[in-house]
This record gives sequence, structure tokens and C-alpha cells, in this order.
Amino acid sequence: MDATDAKDGLPMVATLVGAILLARATAGTELSEKILESTHKALPAPHGP
Repeated sequence: MDATDAKDGLPMVATLVGAILLARATAGTELSEKILESTHKALPAPHGP
């Protein structure tokens, strides 16, 4: 893994963690589902090793 791989992955991980935290904080509401759906749509599909 080179520095570019690590740099590219960090924003994605931070976005996912933030989305999970916000979704849990708003659990049981429509907003929670919207947070998860919009994050899923906004991030690129994962690619294999």
C-alpha cells in the first residue's frame, strides 16, 4: 500500500463513520434512513485488492 492508497481511503472511512454516528443518533426516524441512503449513493463502489 502506498501513500496514495491510504490518503484515498481516509475520507471514505471518515464519511462512513460520520454517517453511522448520525444515523444512530437519529435512529427510528426518516432522517436516519435518508442519511444512510444518501451516503450509499455518494460514495463510489468499493474495488477489490
